[in-house]
Order: sequence, then structure tokens, then C-alpha cells
Amino acid sequence: MSEELLVSLIGVGGAVVVVALVEVVKRSWPELEPRRYPLVAIVMGIALNLAVAYLLSRRLDYAVLLGVLAGLVAGGMWSGMKAAVIEPREAAETRERLRQPAPRG
Repeated sequence: MSEELLVSLIGVGGAVVVVALVEVVKRSWPELEPRRYPLVAIVMGIALNLAVAYLLSRRLDYAVLLGVLAGLVAGGMWSGMKAAVIEPREAAETRERLRQPAPRG
């Protein structure tokens, strides 16, 4: 990997990667409680930033702080997307089902 690409993954720039990694964890361990997802995001953010900091010989304490921020941003991105896109679509589908007459039989 180029150094330029690695630098772009530091901190908040890696939040998109953290969202993807959390999604992999969610699909790999479906029994994981949803209230644990923010913790998984923070751990993934820290791990990603520590790996990049190690590869670029950067300060590890700074990487931990940026990892926490990346995890928090990733959780906020997911919550925002869910509120703006997923829940309105599900609500519209529910309204449509409720409008349909009940089958007689």
C-alpha cells in the first residue's frame, strides 16, 4: 500500500472502513447483541489506526485517540444513515401494507 493511502485511513478518514468492518462482524456473529456494535466500532477504529500508525512509524498514543474518534464517527454515520434511509423506507412499506385491504376468506 502506498503511504498516501495509509495516511487517508488515519482518524476520521477510516470511519468508512470501520463501518464496513463492523458490518462484517455483524454478519459473522449474528448472535452479537446490537447494543455491542458501538463498542465493536471503537475497537475496530483503534485497531485500524494502530496498524496504520505502526506501518507509518507514527505515535501510537495519538493513533488510539484517533481510533476512538473513528469508531464514534462510524457509529454516528450508521445511526444517521439508518434514520435517514432505512427507517423511512421500512415505515413506508409498513404504511403500504396497512393500506391494503385484509384478505377475506
